[in-house]
Amino acid sequence: MHSMSQQGLMVSSLPSPITYNICQCLSSLEIVNACTAISKWKWIIFTPRVQNLLRRHMNRSAWLDRRLCELTSKQTSLSADYICQMVRYHSMQTDLFDRNFSEFAPVMTMQTFYCLILGPAVDAIGFLDSFYTTLIRLMDTNSKGKLFSHPVGWTGNGISIRIPVEGNTTSGDLLIEVSTLHARFKADRERQSSRVKDSFIVTSGHLTRQASSMIEVNDFVFYLVDAPQSHTSWDEIRCELTAISRSLSSKQTLVVISVCAASSVEDKEFDCVSEIARNLGGADRGPLAAAATNWRVWCLKHTNSHYLNLNEIFQWTCFDIFFKRVQEHRQVLCNSTTFSSIWDMLSKWF
Repeated sequence: MHSMSQQGLMVSSLPSPITYNICQCLSSLEIVNACTAISKWKWIIFTPRVQNLLRRHMNRSAWLDRRLCELTSKQTSLSADYICQMVRYHSMQTDLFDRNFSEFAPVMTMQTFYCLILGPAVDAIGFLDSFYTTLIRLMDTNSKGKLFSHPVGWTGNGISIRIPVEGNTTSGDLLIEVSTLHARFKADRERQSSRVKDSFIVTSGHLTRQASSMIEVNDFVFYLVDAPQSHTSWDEIRCELTAISRSLSSKQTLVVISVCAASSVEDKEFDCVSEIARNLGGADRGPLAAAATNWRVWCLKHTNSHYLNLNEIFQWTCFDIFFKRVQEHRQVLCNSTTFSSIWDMLSKWF
């Protein structure tokens, strides 16, 4: 024991240049773990090279959930401890997804997921022309689709799309029914930018009956936001999204998506989602705090009509929904003779 403590003392007392050189050979997560174990190494976190390494790590799959949002909003300048917690948590969640997504894909591809898309970006002039070009490329031509009710502002019968399951060619694709809800008719959208005045979605701070019925029948809601918004616009966005958040059940998932040109957010994706979360009020107030269910904030990058990480966002969201369903049915599966073997298989991953 004495020799081990001596070794620990020796490592923590290494000269700064040697410590720095050691960290050059480590991954971002290994650096975080080392700095957590050896408190005297925490200065490494704030060196330019490690800052860039950690930034690339967080940007690789740029999202925020409630836990990450709480960490990023702790203070203006994050301490080494908070940075380590962020990277460790993000890595844990990403590893969970990477490790389990393809294994669960055979079960996930046997069901249909339902998605409703709405928000300021959806009502922006010309957006749907480019966005639906991407969706049409993913369209499932064999599906009859689900015929929803027909509230005002609703677009079509929905589009059935297939999202490839990367790394698993035998399980098929994720099948998702996508519908769109506008705040007003197209002609009015060209004249009126308000989210809450004469809207099909909210009136007097509450969802309209039509919007409520649309949200109710979907597994998850994609709320799309253009990153540049005025102060007044954010007030209206918070009002509308709060009404949506309060209507969601624990079985549903909210996904807030910041739509950005890829060139404008290069190497700044995580900063982009953090800014969106702050403008919404963070995890402690506003629409994100009002949500009784889990949520994520994503940055959707595009070049012209190509939405570069849309598949990734769909994959993560379907996985979140599936994970939630597994948890909700855990007791049923455990108590059922018929399904006990299925739960034995699932429980080793959860």
